[in-house]
Amino acid sequence: MESNREDQDYKSYIRLLTTNQRRIYGFIYAMVPNHSASEDIMQETTLFMWEHFNQFKEGTNFAAWGISTARNMVMQYYRKQKRNGLTFDIEGLENLIDQSSVFNESKEEQIEALRDCFKKLGSKEQKLLEMRYIQGDSVQLIAESVNRTTSHLYRIMAKIHNFLLKCINMQLTS
Repeated sequence: MESNREDQDYKSYIRLLTTNQRRIYGFIYAMVPNHSASEDIMQETTLFMWEHFNQFKEGTNFAAWGISTARNMVMQYYRKQKRNGLTFDIEGLENLIDQSSVFNESKEEQIEALRDCFKKLGSKEQKLLEMRYIQGDSVQLIAESVNRTTSHLYRIMAKIHNFLLKCINMQLTS
């Protein structure tokens, strides 16, 4: 019975980590722009998160938890570097990391608002955005595939962008 629970926890952890790993590593690499050191910190972070996964509450923000854990690992790294003779302004570094964490949380809210607003678009508008931003098609190619001129397609895309911008702003202010 215990083994089944651990297996479920492991699968859940791997699913959440896989979904959020790039975001967590991006935070680490932004704070420690040394590939080898940031890889080591990422490994320490994921190991710590697995060892404490029973403390993670399902349904909360896994990426925020991971970035918070990574923040602590980055600070440990810089404290160790300071003990080894390298000079850092630890207080200034903590302020920089804290500001970065606030930015990441704000970015998360914006991405979630964009997802919600995207769902409010019609299927034709969604398809146009997918062709342009997911498939990477040129405006010329999209215009040809939907039998429109490029100038007409630019006007349609501008309307879609304006709708998304207003929708996102409304969601973020409410």
